[in-house]
Amino acid sequence: MHQDHSVLPMEEASQKCKEKIQAWVKVVKEERAKVVVQDLAEQKRSQTSLKQLEEKKIILTFEQMQTFLDEKSSYWLACLEDLKGKFEEKQQENVTRLSTAFASLDKLISKIEEKCQQPTSEFLQDIKNTLDRCEQKPGMQLAELSGLEETLEICSQRNSALEEAIQKYKDSAYQSLTR
Repeated sequence: MHQDHSVLPMEEASQKCKEKIQAWVKVVKEERAKVVVQDLAEQKRSQTSLKQLEEKKIILTFEQMQTFLDEKSSYWLACLEDLKGKFEEKQQENVTRLSTAFASLDKLISKIEEKCQQPTSEFLQDIKNTLDRCEQKPGMQLAELSGLEETLEICSQRNSALEEAIQKYKDSAYQSLTR
């Protein structure tokens, strides 16, 4: 029976099997190399996508913060501008009142000095009115600024609190971003 087919010597059969296995190993190694290259490409693509996503999140976060700060800055500056206008208005009222009082006092001084220069007979006539005018204090009331000063103090305190909060934020952000 063994004579019907040819039998390869053991060495030769072993060699042929080794060659087939080595060819198969070579193909598998090439396939593995392709998988490694694809894996690296996928990791790079994934890292790039994550990086882009993080960049977008960072940009969005800072844009939101900038928008918030712009809104608050505009609001506070408008409030301060309004307060400045009210201060100027009250100061103008006071300047007007002081000018009026100054003019009235000048007029009174002039009349009294004139009265003192009159001859005795004229001087003594209507002396009661003259003395009454001398004893009267001119009614001068300045515009009240204390409410505005209180509002300005509140603005100043808010600004100090904001400066403190910004410093705390800077410190916290620096620590968070440098970890």
